[in-house]
Amino acid sequence: MDAPDFDYETNNSRRPAVRAGLVVIANPKAGGTSARRLATAIETLRDLGHAPAIWYTRGAGQGRPLAARAAREGAAVVVAAGGDGTIAEVVAGILDACPTPGPDRPAVGLIPLGTVNVLARDIGLKPRVPRVAARVLDAGHRRLLRPARLNGRPFVAMASTGIDSEVVRCVDGVLKHRAGAAAYLWALLSIVPRYAYPVITATLERPDGSVEGLTGALVLVTRSRFYGGSLTVAPTAEIGAPDLHVVVVHRPGAVALAGHGLGLLTGRFGRGPGVSLRTARRVTVEAAGPLPVQADGDLAETLPAAITLDVEDGLDLIAPMT
Repeated sequence: MDAPDFDYETNNSRRPAVRAGLVVIANPKAGGTSARRLATAIETLRDLGHAPAIWYTRGAGQGRPLAARAAREGAAVVVAAGGDGTIAEVVAGILDACPTPGPDRPAVGLIPLGTVNVLARDIGLKPRVPRVAARVLDAGHRRLLRPARLNGRPFVAMASTGIDSEVVRCVDGVLKHRAGAAAYLWALLSIVPRYAYPVITATLERPDGSVEGLTGALVLVTRSRFYGGSLTVAPTAEIGAPDLHVVVVHRPGAVALAGHGLGLLTGRFGRGPGVSLRTARRVTVEAAGPLPVQADGDLAETLPAAITLDVEDGLDLIAPMT
């Protein structure tokens, strides 16, 4: 594992975030390419005149209290250096510290270092170009990010249950670190022969006030257009929009799964039978047993789940100009 070529500040650093203005929350154990990309981004920020504070996590979930601390100490921008799960932790921490929208709530910035980086791709921020990420932070262009909540837990890109959440549950962490997205494919191939495709029920409260029930083998609720990187799953979804996009895959089985995979690869997902695309303000998801639910690529909950969106709330996200 390659060590970062700059000094990380410790979690108990006495340097107030307000003096830095910009606080980067990162994983110091990210080795190899990720560590080098982070070092390049920090170096570029310093070359551009910034003096970012760099606070590191020691494990999953620690980004949330660090982001809350940064917000309470007056940081203008809290940067998530990682993947979609890291971004969700940073967003959750900011909302913990600043539950009411206002000028004291920091903006969210990104240095994409994750395996998939759905949110970064959605806003046009290339995951493997750290100097560009730094320049985007320096430019400071802002757009609205409305996070959804899964049983109260904020997420920024998507939540789902079905075979893909089972893949997230079973993926090998060491292989994921070494092989990236290929680790998910390997997990999927190992699961398909034995997966039972339990029936999942989604109850949607639509924007017009109506209620609709749908059943299927997979339910995905998304704020992003993309799935698994840059595969389009909900073409009209938008991270700042006042609605959730709901994808229900009705047909179970390996043959149907292969067909949907081909649809994703060719840009034709959802155009044929077997898939329902809807919008909603609230989605309740249930099954006969406690199926796993993933949010932003991390195992998050088990069913039943309530997924909600507060249309009156949102955060500023530092993003490329479009």
